[in-house]
This record gives sequence, C-alpha cells and structure tokens, in this order.
Amino acid sequence: MSMSAVGGAGIGAASVAGAWSLVGLIGTASTGTAITTLSGAAATNATLAWFGGGALAAGGAGMAGGAMVIGGIVLAPAIGLAALISRSTLKKIQHSTGNVRYENGRVLQATAAARHGLAVIETRLALIAPLVETLDLELQRSKAILYPIWFWSFCKRWMRRLIGRPFYAAEEYEVLERLEAALSAYIDCYPPSNG
Repeated sequence: MSMSAVGGAGIGAASVAGAWSLVGLIGTASTGTAITTLSGAAATNATLAWFGGGALAAGGAGMAGGAMVIGGIVLAPAIGLAALISRSTLKKIQHSTGNVRYENGRVLQATAAARHGLAVIETRLALIAPLVETLDLELQRSKAILYPIWFWSFCKRWMRRLIGRPFYAAEEYEVLERLEAALSAYIDCYPPSNG
C-alpha cells in the first residue's frame, strides 16, 4: 500500500507539474495579464489564483483555493491507485474466504461422519465389554478346573481314556459348556462380514 501511495504521489506530482506549466503558458491573471509575462512571486500567485478560480476580489477562491486544488491533483492519483489496489486485495480476500468456507464445510461433514462412527464404536464397545469380561472369567475358571497342573492334568485324562472312560469328567464338561456359551455370545455380537 505504501508503495502504491508513493507511486500515486509521483503521478500526482507529475500531473501538477504538467498542469502548472500549461497554466503558465495559456493562463491569464485576474488583471488580464498573461501569466507567461510574469515572473517570481507574481507568477506563482497568479497561477495559484488561476487554479482557485480567480482572485478573491473577482469572486474566486484565490491562492488558498488554488493550493487546495493542487493538493487534490497530487492526492487524486495516489487515492485512485490505493483504491484500485485495495479493490484487488479485497477480491483476493473474498476468494480466500470462499475457499476457507468451502474447506470448513468439508471439515464439518467429516467431523459429523467421525462422530457418527465414534457413536457406533462406543455402542458396540458397550455391548462387547461385558461379554469379554464374562468370556475371560469363564476361560480362567476353565483353566483352573481343567488344567490345574498342566502335565499332570493331561496325563490324568490320557489314563482315563486308556481305561475306557471319557476324556473329560461330567463336571469338566459343564465347565466347557459354560465356556462355549460365553464364546458363542461373544461371536454372536458381531454382524456377519460381507467379505
């Protein structure tokens, strides 16, 4: 912005110099004298009065009015250039804001989907947690009853089989049935897979 203001001020100063020269060549003082015939302060005062619309006595704004007009000639290009650059910057900001709004909408959609997925997971965990706890409890109980001493427990069952008795005793079958029921409840909690 400061560079555009400097550039605009440069254009304004060049415009003032051109206008000043042109008025000096073709303008006339309020007395009717051509400004080109005047020199020094008289030429400066006559040129300023010409820009002000004439001398105060003749109904114009005088030298003060001329100074304001020249100030306006200097500032007009700077203001115009700054406005042009500001407009361009505003368009870029509006474009960036549109992009941000679009991305924000996409993030909100993704967040909504993630929240839905999280709710499904939490519901599923609430169903599975007690089943896992029951399954773990039955598994620990089964290990304690079926294999209190691993090698000896296996040998005992093998000997039972050698003498024609069932591999597991009746109470051991009950433990296995409870373990199987807990495992079936855990498996039934999962929906069938499409793959």
